[in-house]
Amino acid sequence: MTVNKISQKLFLIGIFFIAITIANFPMRSVMVVLSDEFSTCILLGMFVFLCQVIHRKKMLLPYNASFDLFLKFVIYCLLSGILLIPQMAAKTYNHQLVLQKFVYYYIFLLIMCMMMIFIYNILHTTPEIYKKITHVFMFGLVLQLVYACIQFLKQIGNTQAINFIALTGPYFGRGIDSMSAYWLKLYGLTEEPSGLANYMVFIFPWLLFAFLQASHSEHHKRIKQGSCFLIFFVMIFVLFFTFSRTAMLSFFLMLFISALIFHSQIMHAFIRKKIQVCISVVAVVSILSIIPSYISSIWDAPVSIDSMVEMTVNSIFSEEGRQSSDSNITRIGGMAASVRIWEDNPIIGCGFGTSRLYMAEYYPDWAKNSSEVVDGLTVVDNISYSYRELTSAVLPRLLAENGALGMMIWLLLWGYMMVHCYKIYPMVDPYKQDILKIIFLMIVAGFILSFNLNYIFSYEYLLFLPIYWDMMDKLADKKPIQ
Repeated sequence: MTVNKISQKLFLIGIFFIAITIANFPMRSVMVVLSDEFSTCILLGMFVFLCQVIHRKKMLLPYNASFDLFLKFVIYCLLSGILLIPQMAAKTYNHQLVLQKFVYYYIFLLIMCMMMIFIYNILHTTPEIYKKITHVFMFGLVLQLVYACIQFLKQIGNTQAINFIALTGPYFGRGIDSMSAYWLKLYGLTEEPSGLANYMVFIFPWLLFAFLQASHSEHHKRIKQGSCFLIFFVMIFVLFFTFSRTAMLSFFLMLFISALIFHSQIMHAFIRKKIQVCISVVAVVSILSIIPSYISSIWDAPVSIDSMVEMTVNSIFSEEGRQSSDSNITRIGGMAASVRIWEDNPIIGCGFGTSRLYMAEYYPDWAKNSSEVVDGLTVVDNISYSYRELTSAVLPRLLAENGALGMMIWLLLWGYMMVHCYKIYPMVDPYKQDILKIIFLMIVAGFILSFNLNYIFSYEYLLFLPIYWDMMDKLADKKPIQ
């Protein structure tokens, strides 16, 4: 097996691990920020790739404007950090220098850049790489959904499911029982329900890509399309029982956007097969209306489904619900703290990766009533310190750490990608137009997740940006995207 093949295999294994979090994986305690199996496989592949680069002295770099903007963002983080050295060197929080935190996080940002360039090289040089990626993603998604459904059977008292989860639970996620740790929520093979819900948002464009590939398949076309539809409806079922508010809103927003950008194909299918479409819609609506009442009748748990649904809906739309939900208070409080940090450092921010050390100081008093915040704060000499990560979101965090200038570069990056997709759309053939629509959905997914993720050090960004760079370069060179 060649060195390039080894790198490709490690990359594919890594993206498979996006769907699975192994609780007792030996590298988790070593990797710290990039502490997941996906990042570990990518780092190993990158090491092999770098050995090949040193030997052959050849490495590909993306040649589109979005890559240039990302590099400008990385350079800006360094320059703003250099300007903030006197301020960061003069401050310590919880016995840790702010400057030390900046250096630590910037090194990880550079590692992330090298990983993204490695992923781009794999994508650009591997034949039919997107078919392979889609197959791996769909296999991981099916495993995720099957395990989540077994967890659901456990929740309603199925003995075989209870025994199966008891046997396998210690090896996945955090290795704990969902009934006690997450109440009645499903978390699948991830660490927590919100992780499963975020995974659903991330994977949805790839499910559409799989359906697109199935539509152009010469063999078993109907079976593949039907499988995609089945997976889609199971996704909605599992997503509902994660009770993750932000992810559910994000997912249905993406559904709405998908309906808008694929409206011509949807209308064409409806006109061609009115009877089949109507029967399918009636069947799905009937099943979805029957399932809740049936589940409620056999649900053997301390809290009813109706109560869980009501609590989830209230936490989104009800003022009283929003004020009483600990996770709402923590997340909104973290965003408010990030904005307060930015108000004191409006131009260049407080330094990349350092906002955590300022978070407790700027946390609003009304948010400190949340049990999650109380558990994460300690007071020493009348000063509040955070000894664990207080939830914020990528965009407010970047605003606090990089100021208005850094946020402008970051938003310009995402805005450019959307505009560029729209600009080249009329210039390509219908198949590539469908691919552009899916790329646009990936951009939307990445932007939406920036309101729900805490770090840019996540597989969503680490994987999406190189995919965008590769697809755009191939479209520019009129190469096939397969």
